Amino acid sequence: MNWHERLYQDVLMYLPDAPQPLVERAILTTASDFFRDTQVLSDELYIPLLCNNHEYLLPVPEGQRIVFIERVSIGNCGVTSRDWRPLEPAQRRHEYGYWVDLNKPRPAIRIPPEIPNVSACDSPYQLAVEYAWTPDTTQCRLPEHIIGRYATTLLNGVLAALYGMRLDETLYDPAMAREFRAQYERERDNAMNEKHQNFQTMPLMRRGGRFI
Repeated sequence: MNWHERLYQDVLMYLPDAPQPLVERAILTTASDFFRDTQVLSDELYIPLLCNNHEYLLPVPEGQRIVFIERVSIGNCGVTSRDWRPLEPAQRRHEYGYWVDLNKPRPAIRIPPEIPNVSACDSPYQLAVEYAWTPDTTQCRLPEHIIGRYATTLLNGVLAALYGMRLDETLYDPAMAREFRAQYERERDNAMNEKHQNFQTMPLMRRGGRFI
């Protein structure tokens, strides 16, 4: 049973007669908004750099949608290399630094030609891209520890959405909607604060191609 099915069963304990399409839409919308706002889901991509090529598609796994680029580094392709150099983001597309347009269906990263050792084509370098993401389909797999930690928060958000549906008289209950919405927003804000604190204290050193 995946995270969506588990959450669906939890919702039915409160609203056993809720129409399935409404519940499924509320689950995906709540999860997408929660992980977009909190950025607690993160992953890494490694992209081999090609000679004289300065734009690369980000090969994000199916079901993931990038919401924020946390860090981009460049380093030698050796697995045990610790020579990872962080790159600064550009303020505008064609200024110095990396640039990612997250509004495209398939986002790509652009790196400036001025980066040393890239255009020279004499060393096998790669980009390491650390990003936050949110699910854009209920079939997307979520880490078990994330679901275990935020299952109640997501349930509160889904119930708030369902109880707040004015067009469905069998569901609409503004008092219950306010109660679950308040719980959801409090827990979401706590998750946002925790993520911010963890990111601020994360060291820049890499070992074995991963942040530590």
